[in-house]
Amino acid sequence: MHGTQDPLLIMIINMAIVFAVLFGLSLVIRVIKYINDIVYESKKTAAEGTATVVKPAQAPASPVPVAVPAAAPLDMENKTLVAVITTAIMAYGYKDVKIRSITKKA
Repeated sequence: MHGTQDPLLIMIINMAIVFAVLFGLSLVIRVIKYINDIVYESKKTAAEGTATVVKPAQAPASPVPVAVPAAAPLDMENKTLVAVITTAIMAYGYKDVKIRSITKKA
């Protein structure tokens, strides 16, 4: 039989191969990020050259008070709707969700 029979040496060689592959993958990721940054910067500068700056209208000096309607008590249908919306949001991975208000559009 040819080769080594020492399990410690085999483990060290295998670990060296694994870490060399991981280092190579990290280099590939860095190169892709560098290329992406270059492409993004070129698109950003091209977009800035053609963009026009529009100033927003000046806000009124004093805010106008707006009447807020009183909140109606939640019936069972609205509570179910809130539960379904919360469950859907949590299904996407947002675990610390606090829904502050849900308004119906006409």
